[in-house]
Amino acid sequence: MENEVVIIPTVNSRAQRLLASYVPKMSASMQLAYKEGRLKFTDGYYFKRFALPAGANGLQNILLNDDSQKDGYCTISKQKIDQGCAFMANRFTFKVYTVATESLPSGADEGNCTYGTVAAATAVPVVQCAELEMTVNGTRQWKFAVSEFNHEATDANSEKDGINVEAPIFINDEQLLQFLLHLPQGRCVASTQTVYVEVAFRGAQCSIVG
Repeated sequence: MENEVVIIPTVNSRAQRLLASYVPKMSASMQLAYKEGRLKFTDGYYFKRFALPAGANGLQNILLNDDSQKDGYCTISKQKIDQGCAFMANRFTFKVYTVATESLPSGADEGNCTYGTVAAATAVPVVQCAELEMTVNGTRQWKFAVSEFNHEATDANSEKDGINVEAPIFINDEQLLQFLLHLPQGRCVASTQTVYVEVAFRGAQCSIVG
């Protein structure tokens, strides 16, 4: 409309500015909230921790979507980000926790493990040699060798602990996410090893306030 007033929300980073440019692809309610200055932009973070099944082999779905299955510890609910939100993901991390099954602490699960670098998971080479793929609504966004997510032998949580993608990925709350772990053909995780993995993505998020 000719006399329409748009109140531009505050954006503080490149990812947030890029996400703001995708407002026309968001829901009608989010577009209206943007015009009224009620669409809040912040840094964002989602993660999923997953226990590889005993003897895992082939393709593993990191995000489960069956009510009969335990979906682990995550902030991604039923393969989706938070309802009423949109996201621009530009950084991804992959971490591993491995332990001899016989040494697994009583009551330990994917929620209370100390996750470390991929390079540190030398006890499970089948995981080191795997590939991780991300899809949005069934369309592949990227596929990287797990070893690409870290180039350090011991320390985690540094700038080398992850992958920054050149083309950030837009996700809204109606789209289904999936992380697929491709284990090497003909190889499996030994039953003597228990393996937990953590996948995460970071970037910018927006949601309606007020």
